[in-house]
Amino acid sequence: MARGNADEAVREYDEVIRLAPRTAEAHVALADLNLALGKRDAALKSAQEAARLQPQSGAAHLALAKSLLATGKVDEARREAELLTTAAPSLAETHVLMGRVLYRKQDWAGATRSYERALALDPSSIDALTGLAGIDARNNRLGQAQRRIQAQLAKTPKDSRVLILAARAQVAQGDLAAGEATLKAAIDADPSYMDAYRLLGQLYVREKKLDDARNEYDRISRERPKNVASQTMAAMILQVQNRGDEARARYQKILELDPQAAVAANNLAYMDAESNSDLNIALQLAQTAKSRLPDDPDVSDTIGWVYVRKGLATLGDFSRS
Repeated sequence: MARGNADEAVREYDEVIRLAPRTAEAHVALADLNLALGKRDAALKSAQEAARLQPQSGAAHLALAKSLLATGKVDEARREAELLTTAAPSLAETHVLMGRVLYRKQDWAGATRSYERALALDPSSIDALTGLAGIDARNNRLGQAQRRIQAQLAKTPKDSRVLILAARAQVAQGDLAAGEATLKAAIDADPSYMDAYRLLGQLYVREKKLDDARNEYDRISRERPKNVASQTMAAMILQVQNRGDEARARYQKILELDPQAAVAANNLAYMDAESNSDLNIALQLAQTAKSRLPDDPDVSDTIGWVYVRKGLATLGDFSRS
């Protein structure tokens, strides 16, 4: 986990659970890891098991509340959050959690109180600051959001997480140059903070600095050779730049790394259909994407287009089913 090898950490915790199924700490760790990986249902399953094994564990119930919220079970998450804030009122993280729940309920006043309580308990809580800034932005108070962030930045000028918040606020206010400079400062403060690279790449795309954006994503890929997202973004930029052969090679490399990489599979399938290449392989790729992204209209369109190219246009009508 410390090295950022989340997938390997998941395998190790799975092995812990295989050897000792009642190890609640492993289930909590798996819940947190799966949330970080975007595997919400798996996170919820692990958190529920942890809470079952240790019903008095605050860590288990915190993981359960986060997982419930991530899977859209807001009312259940609120019940867990209420129990946690009652049981541990001096723990900032429980108030942050309640703030997130109330934010999802669009109870801006309640969420603000929870986040401010968290900050009172832990003035360095980035999660609470992020929540408050998000409420300000949602309610068209960008200036107030920026003042909150700048006040924290004055205390911790080298904190890359606060710099990221400041950059987001600057970009939201339309000051792209300041946002770019702040993101670069975040990278200087912590060269391993991948969010800064991603946001800088997105900003370059917005500014139509596509070569600069691709360079940023390539830099991420060098830092994290197994980072599918950054490699996919670089390939997509090449595709936008009409550098099809290079994009195709990138997508193929991504699929060698992860055969279930849905975006790469979909985009490569579409490119193969466009060029009328091996349509059987294109269909397999499109079906792989469909299995991972069943409700994505772009994926359904790709399958339909492959059927058209194969002379089976009527089958395309079923691609969205």
